[in-house]
Amino acid sequence: MLRTFKGHKGAVTCMSMDHYGKLLFTGSTDFTIRSWHLYKGTPIKIFEGHQGSVICMQVVGKILYSGSSDHTARAWVTEFGDCTRIYKGHKHTISVIKVFDGLVFTACGDAMCRVYDTKTGDLLRQCPGHSSTVTAVQLVEGRLYTSSYDGCLKVWDVSDLGNENDPNFKLRYPAKVQPVDSKDKDQTKEIEKFGGVGKLDSNQNHSTSAQEKIMIE
Repeated sequence: MLRTFKGHKGAVTCMSMDHYGKLLFTGSTDFTIRSWHLYKGTPIKIFEGHQGSVICMQVVGKILYSGSSDHTARAWVTEFGDCTRIYKGHKHTISVIKVFDGLVFTACGDAMCRVYDTKTGDLLRQCPGHSSTVTAVQLVEGRLYTSSYDGCLKVWDVSDLGNENDPNFKLRYPAKVQPVDSKDKDQTKEIEKFGGVGKLDSNQNHSTSAQEKIMIE
């Protein structure tokens, strides 16, 4: 072992690096994001604002984008740690965040993928169709690929995205894949325990103990 980065008061759930490979950013169940000097291991800044576990992040230029179990995604200035934009409208934990060409794509535990304008924070489109948590998103040549715990991969036409403020998102080329087996479901439960990105359940216990705040309904 070469180095240990210490400072978080909870589990570290995600990390990302700046474009120059000098700064490391980490998100945690302690609700904070922290920046570190990559080679020295020394802490630089603490980003505070999320009210739930930080589940995912991506650094684009001088801006860091994060998704949380508090049902929001946020944009931060990496140099100062200031939150400049909040992307609202989610009804569950944000499991994935991706930024591309001035747009923020989020995947969520409410089985929805959403698209926002990076600068204004406006919700541009929603992608309904999955029946469980959206686990991953990829953008390839004008198409958005989404996967889910429901065992499906769906492909969406996003070639005209940003040209109109249409809340209805047209699904094309749906592809059915094999459903998850019992082993995968057991692993999913373990992920839900620590990351809070499981299937939305209206009967879920709403305890506010420190550990259970990882998931905020």
